[in-house]
Amino acid sequence: MDSAPLQKVVAFITQYALLSREDRLLVAVSGGADSTALLAMLVALKQDRQIKDVMCVHFNHQLRDEADRDQAFVQHLSDTWAIPLILETMSVKAHAQALHCSIETAGRQWRQARLIHLARTQGCSAIVTGHHQDDNAETLIHRLSRGTGYRGLCGIRPVRVHQQMRFISPLLALTRQDILTFLDNHHLTWCEDVTNLDLTYTRNYIRQALLPGLLVQCPELKDRLRALSQRCLTLYTRRIEPRVVTLWIHVNIAEDRATIALEAIARESTLVLVEMIRQVLTHLKRPLQPVTQWHYQAVVDLIRGNITHVTLPGRMFVVRDSGQIRFVQANDTPAPTLDAVELAIPGSTRFGDLCFFTRFVKTAEIRYESRSNRSIEYFDRHKMRLPLHIRQRTPGDRFIPLGKHTLQKVGKFLSRAHVTALEQRHMAILCDDTDDILWICPVRMADKAKINQETEEVLEVVLRIDPEI
Repeated sequence: MDSAPLQKVVAFITQYALLSREDRLLVAVSGGADSTALLAMLVALKQDRQIKDVMCVHFNHQLRDEADRDQAFVQHLSDTWAIPLILETMSVKAHAQALHCSIETAGRQWRQARLIHLARTQGCSAIVTGHHQDDNAETLIHRLSRGTGYRGLCGIRPVRVHQQMRFISPLLALTRQDILTFLDNHHLTWCEDVTNLDLTYTRNYIRQALLPGLLVQCPELKDRLRALSQRCLTLYTRRIEPRVVTLWIHVNIAEDRATIALEAIARESTLVLVEMIRQVLTHLKRPLQPVTQWHYQAVVDLIRGNITHVTLPGRMFVVRDSGQIRFVQANDTPAPTLDAVELAIPGSTRFGDLCFFTRFVKTAEIRYESRSNRSIEYFDRHKMRLPLHIRQRTPGDRFIPLGKHTLQKVGKFLSRAHVTALEQRHMAILCDDTDDILWICPVRMADKAKINQETEEVLEVVLRIDPEI
């Protein structure tokens, strides 16, 4: 079996060092055009002794009337080419209902988990997917429509590792038309999936309607998207990911928490920091799908010193403290009840997992550049009555926020400020001897003791979080 598309694939495999003569491969075959062409090419590579062996798996999702027809077709391919076949069957609809997710998500998770399991048990060194250049273009458009970063613009990588298993995509050398040409030249048939015509699915809408319309306006669009993904992939594989590997010696991963030495990463670029955060969450086995660009940027802001803590999806808490960035998993234990304590001035005071450090300074000593950091505040010494106390929030608490003129309920203020219940576990109230609130730590100080041009003596209060959650 020899053809121009197959030669493109062989050259692509060589360029990215995807395969070796010792590889035993597992390929998922649906019976569609892409997977049929992929299996045919892998059979040819095996016959040419460019790979050691290949086996295939077919997933029956029990969603369509044609599912049994597709399974029989793949069985015929397996018998014809003497390729071992594993049949996997599950009601994906019932699985999706049990997981409370979409059918697409449930099916994708099931296939990926089974592929990795089967590859390991069958002694396969890699899993081969049928993604091609058109799939890559659709993926980039989909990601751009949802919002993505440079890593997302890398598109579908020729080789990627998930749970220590390699996934490779040699058909990225080809367009959809190249694949159809290959099948036609070798008189190979395939099964059409009628659900691919259902435009209610986002991917189908992009493939069937949006992308063809864009190609009318810009015929070179797929080539330009491929060039964009290749440039981003080069940036990541040659600069970003190697830099993270170098910095990884400063990361300490435990079962449900991680720490990063702040000094080692403080001056790194945002791209490096985002990739490091992603890898930390991956090592902690946190799902990445609900983590948005906003969450990544918030942790970057924390590293830069602009904020003191970030709450991530799944009750993951990130704090900046004692020269480290800490990722900790919150538990469901109710916050302990703490008695009010007097704030040592000057000195240090501990209140639960919060540590307060105080001193008197002159107005010339105020570090105005730190005012954007909610972990430090300055108060006019003569606008408050000593001693000061730290206590927990109580029902009915009210205060006048900095810059406002009317009393507000603390609960409503926190709600409008989108402070989560988990974040409120790491809050305290700083008040004076009359119980007037001076600071909701570390969210907002009150207007009462703000400094101005007439201020002569200033109390500096620094807050650090030591999370033993």
